Amino acid sequence: MTRVLPDRLHQSRPGRLPRRLAVRTVDADSPALDSIVIRFELGRRALRRVDHTIAAKAARPPELRFEFRRTDRGWSADAVLFDDASGVRRTVDRASDAKWSLDTASDLWHVELPMLRATIELTEAAARVLYAATPLPNALGLQGGRYEVVDLETR
Repeated sequence: MTRVLPDRLHQSRPGRLPRRLAVRTVDADSPALDSIVIRFELGRRALRRVDHTIAAKAARPPELRFEFRRTDRGWSADAVLFDDASGVRRTVDRASDAKWSLDTASDLWHVELPMLRATIELTEAAARVLYAATPLPNALGLQGGRYEVVDLETR
């Protein structure tokens, strides 16, 4: 079931012409996507200070992955700490009721969860993260710093 919200006018800034937004909630009945994975790179040395199961050296940095899967009841999301070098794959947070909303006028998809807020652009030509913020590096004990989104996978 896809719920269509009524179109409404949106004024982005005073003095600018409003643009029409058409927003719909994408859920299990939508054939658009089966999975979305957003990957953040984490600092190996910083992560080893709080988790000694992470390998000391490796060619690739450890990652924090947000793995969204479409289920028969909607979308589920797992936040997974992943380190290829040490074989670590540990779920650090989970949401069984993730909801993506789509701005059909701009092909921007939005999700807001306690573990992640993100906006992605999905078109036939490209899939990219425009914005992503997460409190999980801090919750894992990583101090300060900036954590970059490195990849977006869709299927």
